[in-house]
Amino acid sequence: MLERAIAAALATEYGGSVRLLEVRSTPLQGGAVARRVTRLDATFIAGAGPPRSRSFVLKHALQREISVMRLLRPLAEGHALPLLAEGEDADGPWLLLPFIAGRWLAGQLTLPQDVRETLAQLHTRFAARLDELAFLPRLDGASWADLLDLNERTLAAAPWPAEAAARHELRDGIERLRRAEQVPAALMALPQTLLHGDVHGGNMIASAEDGRTYLFDWGNARVGPAAVDLVNGVKAMDDPAWLDCWQRSAALTSAMPPADELRAGFHAGTAQINVQYLPYAIGHLGEGRALAMLRAALAAARELISPGL
Repeated sequence: MLERAIAAALATEYGGSVRLLEVRSTPLQGGAVARRVTRLDATFIAGAGPPRSRSFVLKHALQREISVMRLLRPLAEGHALPLLAEGEDADGPWLLLPFIAGRWLAGQLTLPQDVRETLAQLHTRFAARLDELAFLPRLDGASWADLLDLNERTLAAAPWPAEAAARHELRDGIERLRRAEQVPAALMALPQTLLHGDVHGGNMIASAEDGRTYLFDWGNARVGPAAVDLVNGVKAMDDPAWLDCWQRSAALTSAMPPADELRAGFHAGTAQINVQYLPYAIGHLGEGRALAMLRAALAAARELISPGL
């Protein structure tokens, strides 16, 4: 079935019959929610032409991610990697994507312009199509509580001394965030849309072929306010990138969100994204980084109860 899917994708690209000569497989590093990711290098003949080669990515993923990739098909060309085929085998559901040769942006802390435009297209399109997203999890009180539970379990397993000051500060901070009901309240009250849910440099690649930067790995897609996808790549509300993101969306909708909505989105998104990545920081990045993220989340939560909101 997979080879038929590859041949069909190549036939669509080349506009005629295709004969596969060979398909070689190379394991790739997958995302946190991917079961298995494989690079497929196909050698083929299109029509009466010479042998050619094309590379693909085969990702064994949750059905939820495959459903999201179907929804992304109508986005303007260049704003999402096309879903070429899907199926299921002994390892579970899979999807087939083009392989993008280029520079992986792991560690980058800013949002490239291509990614800003992709997110603007995504957020504006699905803000009016929430009925299509019923299968996705939402950012709400239950998801906030689940995140805090995960942080508590991760902290309990951390290899730090029982009396370490960082352990005590984190435990106290997580409990304070549990009482910060204004965070999930804001996440639910702000305008909702489809989120990528895991926007960072490790999920971006700058293509060597067309120069575009692509956002990939939609396994954490969910429903929530657009700001959650943006705050991980901006430093503050006065960061030009923050304003640019909203201006791109406004160009598509002819309406800029009011200032209080932008402010609430920034702080709610900052709290959410720091709590979301805090378990990884506790487990892999050390006490200093974990404490910085906890403090950022607490500061953002405090801003949500300040006068004027």
